[in-house]
Amino acid sequence: MKVLLINLDRATDRLERMRRVFGEAGIEFERVSGVDGSQLSAEELERCQPQPGYFGWLAKGELGCFLSHRLCWKRIAEGPHEHVAVFEDDIVFGSDAAALLADTQWVPADADIVKLDAAPFRTYIGRDGKDLPGGRRLHRLCFNHYCTGGYIISKRAAAYLLKESEILRAPVDEFMFNVVSPAFRRSRVYQVVPALCTQERYVFPQNDGEPGATSRGGSSSAGCGSGGS
Repeated sequence: MKVLLINLDRATDRLERMRRVFGEAGIEFERVSGVDGSQLSAEELERCQPQPGYFGWLAKGELGCFLSHRLCWKRIAEGPHEHVAVFEDDIVFGSDAAALLADTQWVPADADIVKLDAAPFRTYIGRDGKDLPGGRRLHRLCFNHYCTGGYIISKRAAAYLLKESEILRAPVDEFMFNVVSPAFRRSRVYQVVPALCTQERYVFPQNDGEPGATSRGGSSSAGCGSGGS
């Protein structure tokens, strides 16, 4: 499976850690240079957020995070792969991640997004599930489940989300995984259970606050920290 990793140019320490994490899991990845929200010009801020969104003005870290994911969606929409995995650079993998990321044969044909990560907050999934490699199962995601630490997205969904996010009105996780979001309602979203990964701050909270752009849920070198549900 094609794997993209969002990473800021200045976050060399996070890149080195992710090289070790992916290497230990036997997963190859392609780095995507993330958008540093703190470096956005006034003109860029005005272009992507001309007015307050659903939750007011987005922080620069939230804007950088969203724009970084849009870079991935553009690459996917224009690329040859039907499904691509996208990760932020602050994740921790669960066991046997390589078994799930070895290929895309298990991904349902109707899947727009498969959420690979989880945060320690309650959500709801469909009762029926499908067995996956590595002892996991796949269920429909039925309710809010924030964070965008890791997900698989289809080529068609990437094109759709790219078109629907020319103006930024909410953080990227609200846009993708909030039940009131038109993007979520129009997408077929699945959840891997148990999750394949989670963001580092949920496993090692003492590490939260490392250098990087900050968003609602904490520090992330891609500006991709997000709150939970």
